[in-house]
Amino acid sequence: MLSNLATRSNILPEDYPQWLPRLAATDLHDIKERCPLLGIDFNPQRYSLTVRQQGEWDARLSWGDKTITMGHEDRAGCWARDALGKALAEWDAEKLRLDIELAFEWLWLCHQAIMSDASMLEKIAPIVAHLKSYLNAQGLNDDLQKERLREISGG
Repeated sequence: MLSNLATRSNILPEDYPQWLPRLAATDLHDIKERCPLLGIDFNPQRYSLTVRQQGEWDARLSWGDKTITMGHEDRAGCWARDALGKALAEWDAEKLRLDIELAFEWLWLCHQAIMSDASMLEKIAPIVAHLKSYLNAQGLNDDLQKERLREISGG
């Protein structure tokens, strides 16, 4: 039925930059898809969004659609930040049952998150130090750790 349709103009008014900060991040993404030449950037290294919109955009992975397309600019980073954010809440329990494989999973996840967002380094540096210390105690020196991380990464 036509009464169920919500219509919105595809034509942007001249004063559009003034109302862009008030829109939801998903609305901005929709506009960006329809108007790719607009100066709206969703890459975390080059956000042209407000702090609120950045938070909405980063949190979108938890809004039911957990798919990250192959075309997504920062697909590995989005996945790693989302997974690490959830895993950090479990760290205290996880470090008590740490084994070599679990330590490498955590280390790989931490490295992926840091590669995508260097600001995470300060937050997870103690975890990385604990993991490296644990692996060293298990007889795996830094070279062996790097080699194993390359294997995990497929390289």
